[in-house]
Amino acid sequence: GLRELASKYETGIHIHLQETIYQKLYGLRTWNKTPLQHLKDLDFLGPDVVCGHGVWVTDEDIETMASHKVSLCHNASSNLRLKSGIAPVNYFLDKGLRIALGSDEAGLNDDKDMVQEMRLALNVHRVPGVEKIPPTAHQIFQMATVNGAYASSFGDRVGVLKVGKRADVVLMNLENIENPYLNPEVSIVDAVVHRGRSVDIDTVIVEGEVIMKGRKLTQIDEEILYKEVEGMMSRSPTEDELNRRDLAEKLAPYAANFLEGAVPSSDQTHYYYNARD
Repeated sequence: GLRELASKYETGIHIHLQETIYQKLYGLRTWNKTPLQHLKDLDFLGPDVVCGHGVWVTDEDIETMASHKVSLCHNASSNLRLKSGIAPVNYFLDKGLRIALGSDEAGLNDDKDMVQEMRLALNVHRVPGVEKIPPTAHQIFQMATVNGAYASSFGDRVGVLKVGKRADVVLMNLENIENPYLNPEVSIVDAVVHRGRSVDIDTVIVEGEVIMKGRKLTQIDEEILYKEVEGMMSRSPTEDELNRRDLAEKLAPYAANFLEGAVPSSDQTHYYYNARD
């Protein structure tokens, strides 16, 4: 099976896990347990497994992921856009889980800005209460770099600037970040996570090769590329695409009826983003 193949070829495993409450409820109805606990019973979990999302995990699920050294990929903007919820990242950190930062898929974050994705992940977990300790900018930066490298099975090659690693480097122009004023006592990581944007990235080096300099790609003519993309995307939909769109519209009311009432109402909060059990 998949578990055996991944172990044999050392590929690692990435799996979407309990992104929505419906996936969690499916597990409870089908196996009388969450999908994560079902994977545990299948001896599927291990340090080479990366679970995407993990929004609707229980306390038991978090303990299980920690004991099996499972990593998790947090996709903050995607989870918000798709109305999936908010992953309990603070609890993941409390249990020592390795968390990577992702965007799920480029089209689910319209600005395609991983720098601002860091800021969103930083701010969305700042829950009320002085006793609640939110993630720090340094932790978020680690999620986007070192942890991301390990989650994608490249941890031995990239993720940090170190002798023996590949020379993957991003150079940022600090003009917008430092203006009008940046206290010298503020660390550069705090400044980048709190103020940075993708437009501040000036140069990108991949394995020692400069692929962007002065915000200009060195190997691709962007103007020609964008014209090609525009031409492809502005064409009329094919008959097959129209049929699939029509089918989706016809199925939508039935799906809504099937899922109606699945999300439990709560008299404790106005919004319902995740659950502990």
